[in-house]
Amino acid sequence: RQYRGRAGRPWGAAEADRGAMAERRTEEECRLHWEAQGKPLFGKLWSYEEMMSADRPMGFKRGCSSDKKELETPSEWPPDTVIDKTGAWVFWLPEGWRQGVRTSAAGKMLKCYFNPEHRRFWHKKDIERLLGMKLAEREPPPMKEEGEEKSARMRYVTDADSIPDWPSKEDDDWLPKDWRVCFRQLPSGLHKVYVPPGQDEGFLYQKAFVPEYLSGVKTTLSLFGSSRPMKDICKTACERGTSR
Repeated sequence: RQYRGRAGRPWGAAEADRGAMAERRTEEECRLHWEAQGKPLFGKLWSYEEMMSADRPMGFKRGCSSDKKELETPSEWPPDTVIDKTGAWVFWLPEGWRQGVRTSAAGKMLKCYFNPEHRRFWHKKDIERLLGMKLAEREPPPMKEEGEEKSARMRYVTDADSIPDWPSKEDDDWLPKDWRVCFRQLPSGLHKVYVPPGQDEGFLYQKAFVPEYLSGVKTTLSLFGSSRPMKDICKTACERGTSR
């Protein structure tokens, strides 16, 4: 995983891998980790394919994910079981696992869970016993429309779970699949921004700008390199005012 510093420079793989350690960190530990990385303003630029196959930390909410409707039932699964494409997936399901529905001979439908090796489990406690650890007890907070989290815990671009979701199909596929998405660090948390294909220097700050850019109404991008924290922008503006 790569992070971008204040000037938009990508962080190396070694630094990014250490970001995975943030999965179990407290808010204070996450803040200190972000500061140790140089207080980057941007996270990794995620492509559609990368978001669909990302190793998300346990506890990631899959119930509204747009990718589950596109999943196919593995041939290794029992013939009476299919991928659950209609129900909400449990939020505590470990990464790489799948939720299925088994239809009994009597027509009764039962939820079940499969590990990456296609072994079926019926209960959360059995999965915890297999993994030797407790799974999440509480569901993660939802995301706002524009990508800022409704969370009591401050979030940082260096957090292990700072992986954006691809817009759901209910949003009418407004974002082309050759675009990329990343999080921008704000004082309030994380904000989702959108990067046109072939671009590494600039981004669109709002969802509403995407159709304008696609139609040619908007032709300019915000630059990663010139993007600064709001407090720095205000300070510069004040200094400019006093020098006049």
